[in-house]
Amino acid sequence: MGIAANLEGRTVPGKKMPGLWTILDRLTDPDGNSGGKRSFGYRVRHESGKEGFLKASDADLAHDNDESIAVRLQAVLMHHSFEAGVSEHCRGNSMDRVSLTIDFGDAMLENNGVKEPLFYLIFELADGDVRTHALIEKNWTFAQKFSLLHHVTVGISQLHGALVSHNDIKPPNILVYSDGHRVADLGQATREDILAPHDCNAIVGDPRYAAPEVLYAKDGKPGQRIFSNESRRACDLYLLGSFIYYLFCGRMLTPSLVDRMSALHRPLAVGGWGGTFLEVLPYWRAAFGEEIECLADTLAASADPAVRKYADQIVDCVLQLSEPDPARRGHPAEIYPRGTHYSLKRYVSLFDRLAQVG
Repeated sequence: MGIAANLEGRTVPGKKMPGLWTILDRLTDPDGNSGGKRSFGYRVRHESGKEGFLKASDADLAHDNDESIAVRLQAVLMHHSFEAGVSEHCRGNSMDRVSLTIDFGDAMLENNGVKEPLFYLIFELADGDVRTHALIEKNWTFAQKFSLLHHVTVGISQLHGALVSHNDIKPPNILVYSDGHRVADLGQATREDILAPHDCNAIVGDPRYAAPEVLYAKDGKPGQRIFSNESRRACDLYLLGSFIYYLFCGRMLTPSLVDRMSALHRPLAVGGWGGTFLEVLPYWRAAFGEEIECLADTLAASADPAVRKYADQIVDCVLQLSEPDPARRGHPAEIYPRGTHYSLKRYVSLFDRLAQVG
């Protein structure tokens, strides 16, 4: 294990806030994990008394550990610098529904007698993510769920307004704060104006929940951009619809759709389809249609009268946002040539109205 896995009790400097941060303890999520594939999470306290969440990375957490230490170190540095830069870019655009860094830095720390480089980002400490707060339990009201969806949709819309796509909308990345909810973790974000280190990857974010069009695409070479920023925005819409599905069904959408498909038509990672996405798209749309029917049945059988009353609107949102064909995805009034493709403004308004239902 690298230095990022062993930080309790150490102190590190920040670049934005004068003084030192003390690393208190490693945090685990509701699934028992203490970090992502490329990072570990810690609770930290600044010498001013302010607490925060520290996301730590080192060369051992690079994408490919078969590469030399120099190559891995460069990869970690590039990802760290890009995420810190995206966060600062977003802060300049006044985003109140996106979790942004309050500090960041790097340090050389001793690990088993060897000095190792550590890279870290520090955020405001949240109360937890949506899994911690069990949003699919009966004690969560219809209005609370749509208040959450309103905040999440505003956050994604704020990112899109700054030409940033998130690419990894999922329950662990929706954090709970005293003032509501925020979209978190810009580690897989992409920007229209700057090439990201992961722009050459077809799938950015969690492949388990990814939009279907990226699951059948091939990676490119470093320095290439496989999908345009507009295409990445379309993926964010798909993930938002999938998150709505999660709130009412307890599962993200892509695994449910893949389960309905034959092994022949599943992505290569979990099946065996070797053709193009356009060739396999009819099978995705068929599975999607079946899943939408199940969603409608689930909502109709809900014990919550508000869910039953507004079931058609919930179904329409998932149907529009998570349409497998990106050319048909989004609100009907916003699809070219009539509107601005992939705009979320109508959903922001709708979710705000539904959050008032009591």
